[in-house]
Amino acid sequence: MNEYIELYRDMGWEYVNSYSGIWHYFRRPWEPGETPTSTIINVPSC
Repeated sequence: MNEYIELYRDMGWEYVNSYSGIWHYFRRPWEPGETPTSTIINVPSC
């Protein structure tokens, strides 16, 4: 899991939390001009 967190961190995402060890939540700052969206990324558990 640490490799996934580092990969997303390198791309500007922040690891927020996980739910039930299955769903892992990341976020990144909103940039002006972007359409606000909610993204859930399912990262396989290690």
